[in-house]
Amino acid sequence: MLIDNSASKGAPVVYEDNPTYAGLIGRVEHIAQMGALVTDFMLIKAGAMHRANGGYLMLDARKVLMQPFAWEGLKRVLSAREIRIESLGQALSLVSTVSLEPEPIPLNLKVILLGEPLLYYLLSEYDPEFSELFKAAVDFGIDMRRNGDSNQLYARLIATLARRDQLLDLDRGAVARVIEYGARLVEDAEKLSVRLREITDLLREADHWAREAGRGVIGATDVQAAIDAKVFRSDRIRERLQEAIQRGTLLIDTSGERVGQVNGLSVVDLGNFMFGHPSRITASVRSGGARCWTSSARWNSPGRSIPRVC
Repeated sequence: MLIDNSASKGAPVVYEDNPTYAGLIGRVEHIAQMGALVTDFMLIKAGAMHRANGGYLMLDARKVLMQPFAWEGLKRVLSAREIRIESLGQALSLVSTVSLEPEPIPLNLKVILLGEPLLYYLLSEYDPEFSELFKAAVDFGIDMRRNGDSNQLYARLIATLARRDQLLDLDRGAVARVIEYGARLVEDAEKLSVRLREITDLLREADHWAREAGRGVIGATDVQAAIDAKVFRSDRIRERLQEAIQRGTLLIDTSGERVGQVNGLSVVDLGNFMFGHPSRITASVRSGGARCWTSSARWNSPGRSIPRVC
C-alpha cells in the first residue's frame, strides 16, 4: 500500500514544491547491511504523481525544468499513462545493483504547470511534445480594473491578508494608501495590481512601523513609512546619478536654449525599484551631396525634356 485516499473527500489536489525526478515518479530505497545494499517492498516510496493520482498535480514549471531529468521523466509518464518506478542510476546504466521493479501503476490525473508566460512560449517553440501533453493554456493578468466595486473588493483583500498574517488592523487612510500603491505597481491609475507578494510585504512592514510607534492600528503614515523605507534601501544608484548632475559630471541644462539639444527623461528599472533621471538628447545636422533622379525613358521623346528631381 503506497497511498491511501479512502478518508479524503473529493479528488486529491497536490502541489509539489520540490519536483525532483524521484519526488515525482517515486523511488526504491536501499539499506546498507554488511557492506551490501539491500531492499524490500517496504522501501518503495511513492512520489507526487502517486499522491495526486485520480486528481490534480500542480507544479512550478521553472522548478521542474531546473531539476535534472525531471522534465523528461514527467513527459514519459504522461505519454505512457502509467507510473513506472525506476531509479536514475538504472535508467542511465550507471549502477548495476539488483533492485526491485514494481509493476507500473495506471495513471489518471491532470497536471497543471504554473509559470511565467516566457516559459510557456519557449516550451511551445522548442519542445515538440509540450503542445501534445499540455493543450489548455490559461493566461492570468497581473492587474484588475479599478472602480468603486473593485476598490471595495481590494479593501477586503487587504483585510484578508492582514488577518492571515496576524497583522494589525488598517484604518481607512491606510487602506486608501495601499490601494494607491497597488495602482502605482501597474503604472496605471485605472487599474490595480493583483501581485499579492508586493502587497503582503508592504503590509508586514507597515505593521512593523505601527508596532514600533506603539499604535494599535496601521495608519496611512505607517504605510508611507514602509514605502519610504523600501525606496531608501534601493535608491543608491538614483542618488549617485543625482550627485553626478549636481557636480557637473552629467551635463543637464535646465534653463536657456540650445540648438539641436533637448532634455529627455529615462526610466531605469532595477527589478523592485524604478526611477526616472534626465538625459541629454542631441542631434547633428550636416549638408550632404545632392542626388538627382531621372525619370523613365517614356519621357525621352522628340520635343520633350527629361525631368530631373534633386
